[in-house]
Amino acid sequence: MPIEISEAPQIAAAPAQADWQRLAAVIDHTLLKPESPNIKVQQLCREALEYGFACVMLNPTNVALACSLLAGTGVEVGFETALLSLEEKILACQLAVAAGADLVKSSTGFFHAGAVPADISLMRGVVGDKLGVKASGGIRTFEDAQAMIEAGANRIGTSSGVAIVESARAKS
Repeated sequence: MPIEISEAPQIAAAPAQADWQRLAAVIDHTLLKPESPNIKVQQLCREALEYGFACVMLNPTNVALACSLLAGTGVEVGFETALLSLEEKILACQLAVAAGADLVKSSTGFFHAGAVPADISLMRGVVGDKLGVKASGGIRTFEDAQAMIEAGANRIGTSSGVAIVESARAKS
């Protein structure tokens, strides 16, 4: 007996505009190379405005330009912890808590230092369990990741994830 199809299959509708806008609002649009020309920084900032990204993350050499381009727009500009004093690190974490951020992040690793356990511990001490702490920048080994987790990180940013996990698997 042949199967009758009484109506055409429903095709899923494209995601509502609000869906992509919610996604864009949690993205940090990133350009970390310190040698990036001004035209690339300008493009990054234009894209952040066009798409409604939460933040642009830049190397410190490009922060002043981005701040001037994005002043008053609501798009934030983001700083390396390696460039902050102890007091500035504490203040930055306190402001993140007050602003309702989801997490604080140590660094990009493009400056002279990436994540260090002392900064992660400091950040965890300031934000408590209210926010996540992401250790990022220069984490390349299982031992690096383990040290960051022991210091209080609950998220690790790395381009060496496979190597780290394989190392952990070999140790277990």
